[in-house]
Amino acid sequence: MGKNAQTAWIFHPSCTGHDPGANHPDSPDRILCIEQALRRAGIWQHLQTVEAEEISDTRLALVRSSKYLNRLESCLPEDGKICRLDDDTVISKTPCPPPVFPPVRQFRQSIWS
Repeated sequence: MGKNAQTAWIFHPSCTGHDPGANHPDSPDRILCIEQALRRAGIWQHLQTVEAEEISDTRLALVRSSKYLNRLESCLPEDGKICRLDDDTVISKTPCPPPVFPPVRQFRQSIWS
């Protein structure tokens, strides 16, 4: 992939385990379709691909309130079930690691230059 790329594809393999339920647009298939379209269009080789890192609770609290995070934890569904937070947001019980976040330090230079 392009080392000097100014656009990144930030992804974690655990995203393919997220099951938002039938007919929800944020399915793992969507991610795969986008990647395939980027490859077919010849864009993929110009992207910098980055595997997102696990984020600590402390860092997550910088962008989300403790009230919101507590709500998420209280909504963890049983295996094979989903919890709807609203019409667009669901939590699925899948074998995923804790939340992941792009390793921003890799992009600081390109963002500020």
